[in-house]
Formats: sequence, C-alpha cells, structure tokens
Amino acid sequence: GRLEGMQTASLRATSVGVNQVAVCIDWGPQGLVAYGAHNQVVLYDVQDASVVATLRGHNDRVNCVKWLPDEGGSGDILLASGSSDHAAIVWRIQLFDSDEPWRLEARLTEHTGSIASLAAHQLADGTILLVSSASDGHLCIWQSGPNSDTDSSGRCGWKLRQIISFGIQLQLCADLTHMPGLSDWLLLACGGVDGAVRLLVCSPGGTDFVQACKLVGHQDWVR
Repeated sequence: GRLEGMQTASLRATSVGVNQVAVCIDWGPQGLVAYGAHNQVVLYDVQDASVVATLRGHNDRVNCVKWLPDEGGSGDILLASGSSDHAAIVWRIQLFDSDEPWRLEARLTEHTGSIASLAAHQLADGTILLVSSASDGHLCIWQSGPNSDTDSSGRCGWKLRQIISFGIQLQLCADLTHMPGLSDWLLLACGGVDGAVRLLVCSPGGTDFVQACKLVGHQDWVR
C-alpha cells in the first residue's frame, strides 16, 4: 500500500517558448497554434491557453512550421515542420485519438542544408504540394495525395516532384497558389538574399515549374 505521508504528483501545465525565427509559428485549424521550441514542435490550444502536445522527431532547431490543407473526410489534420537537421517532417494530428494523438507521417530528406521556409497548396484533385526552401540553395517541391503511393500501414506517401537550384542566391521564403483567372496554372513566388522576388509557373498538365520573371527593387533580403 501507499506509505503514510507519501505525496503524489501530476502534470498540470507545460510551458515552452518559441524559437526566435520569423516563420516558426502558424495558426491552424481547431484553434491550434503550432510553433517550434528548440528541436520540438509544440501544439498550443488558444481557447484553453495550454500546451496539448509536443511533437518529437527533429534533431536540431525547428525553423518553420506550416499547417497543410485539409485532406478531406479523414478528420485528421496535417502539419509540416522544417529544421536545421536538413529534414522536413509531415505530422498527422488526431487529438481525438487518446492512444495516438499524433504521429510522424513522413520525413522528407532531400535537402543538405537548414530548411528556411515551407509553403503548401492543394490542387483540385486533392493532391497537396509542399515547397521547402533551404540553405543548400535548393527549392524542393513535394507531392502527396490520392494518386501518391501508400506504405504498408496505409499512410499516404510523399514523393519529390521537382528540385529547383538557385546556387548562391539562397531563397528564404516561398508561397504557392493558382494564377488569378487561370486556375489550371500554378504560380510559385520566392524571395531570397539578393533582394529579388522570382515568379515561377507550372502549365496545365505539367509537372515542373519554370521561372517567368524576376522582380527587383528591395535593398535587402526578402524574407
């Protein structure tokens, strides 16, 4: 039995600060805020003002987080994170499942430098595109969706769709959308250390993005 006078302890709250990186926090669905805290990703419930999960999988500082578009119908939500360990991780969040509230869905490891930013966009067929930029001078475009391979556990697979090299002109940020008025065309914008914004497009039915123009005017890094 319990020794007389013995006290018990239980966890009442978790508190951890965000990494001092500009794109290391993102407000997502279900009132959750995700942010990087050293080499972990923290999920914070705004309404309850509490940390609900800490996701462990990176081996170095988390530099960016990004909630991904809804897969549709699964009830789960997806989150991506990028780290100085050169990897991007896709997490599946299912807080309603007390046995497995989160899991590491995929580890994307093509980069050879610290990942600086993440961007995501969902296509009409449900495919999700994820763009990662890194200090190796590359932009990687990853693809997942109904047409991607799945592993033995039934998890949706991610595959590398394209690598775009910018050499020493490192790209620090990127965003992805459809072109206005041309929903079959994709538009990728990225900004880098040379102060320029580059616009790349992918034509209907195509798989590769090609540079369409370069916008010059900033006097410092575009972040």
